[in-house]
This record gives sequence, C-alpha cells and structure tokens, in this order.
Amino acid sequence: MRKMRDEKVANGFSIERLVNCSQYIHFHPFLEIYGVVKGRAAFIISGESRLLTEGQMAIADRYENHSIE
Repeated sequence: MRKMRDEKVANGFSIERLVNCSQYIHFHPFLEIYGVVKGRAAFIISGESRLLTEGQMAIADRYENHSIE
C-alpha cells in the first residue's frame, strides 16, 4: 500500500492529497471537506459509514468524529 500526503496551507485552509491510505478516528475545531477525485473511499462520520465514488464529497463538521478507510 502506498501512502502519500501532500499538504499546502494558505489563508487558514489546508489542502491534502491522500492516496491509498486510511486515517484513524479523529476530530478538530474546524470543518473538513473530503472529495473523491478517482476511485472510491469509505468515510465514517459520527459512526455512520458512506461509500463515496468519483465526484462525490463529504463534510465533517467541527468536533465531529470522522475517519477514512
């Protein structure tokens, strides 16, 4: 499994690219927007899992537990 993480920060925004990896359940004081560019990913937000495919997005609100599989 290849894990790659590119991160850019500008004007209080963080842009990340995650490839073939997962994240542990976490939360933070800002919302997070996920978008699937290619393939699919399972997003777990507040214990509810959703499978997203190319072109779909998910938003985790502030302090909402979430992860990616």
